[in-house]
Amino acid sequence: MFADVPLKLLNKTNLKRWTSRLKAEFYETQRVSVWKCTDLKLYSEPGETEGDFRVRIRQAVSEQRDLDVEKLRKKFGSKIATLQGRIETAEAAVKREESQYAKAKNDSYLSIGSTLLGALFGRKIASRTNVSKATTSARSMGRASEQGDDVVRAKEKVSTLKQDKDALEKELNEEVKSLEEHWDPEKLGLEELEVTPRKSDIRTDEVQLVWTPWLVDETGIAEPAFNSGE
Repeated sequence: MFADVPLKLLNKTNLKRWTSRLKAEFYETQRVSVWKCTDLKLYSEPGETEGDFRVRIRQAVSEQRDLDVEKLRKKFGSKIATLQGRIETAEAAVKREESQYAKAKNDSYLSIGSTLLGALFGRKIASRTNVSKATTSARSMGRASEQGDDVVRAKEKVSTLKQDKDALEKELNEEVKSLEEHWDPEKLGLEELEVTPRKSDIRTDEVQLVWTPWLVDETGIAEPAFNSGE
């Protein structure tokens, strides 16, 4: 003989009210702890430990580091390539100036030699021809001197451009090193967050009555009259 089911359990209004209370219980008591990596904007999965999360973000860190380094190399690469082009142009200018300087020196030497020979073996040392040759020789020496100055300036330009390139490459290496230190998985800060549910996210199935028979013996001790499967 079984006891009657309490009437309040058969009332549909009560079942709806208990459903609402169940949702409220979930909202007030249920919490989920997750780990957050701010730098990567990643969150751990529910139930994932800090250790497991760090293992997972190592791959993400490696990919992000490689991406940032590649962007950095592209940024500096165009500037370095431009400087290298200017260096090659300046070095070509040095060779051209050196060639012109060598020719100017040879021309001046020939002009001076011709003037001296004319002065030594000519009939009149102060003749108009000898004076003209001396003037030409002086001009040749002046042009050679100017060409020598052009060579010096061209070499100085090459030296300056190479210094600029070295400084740029040094800056690139320093920024790459800084990125690698920033994306060290062991140095990434993790924050533990407690996530509370939103009422709109809580869903419950319809609350229903589940009846399980129990037996009460003569001493008043109750025991289940069913097999739970355990």
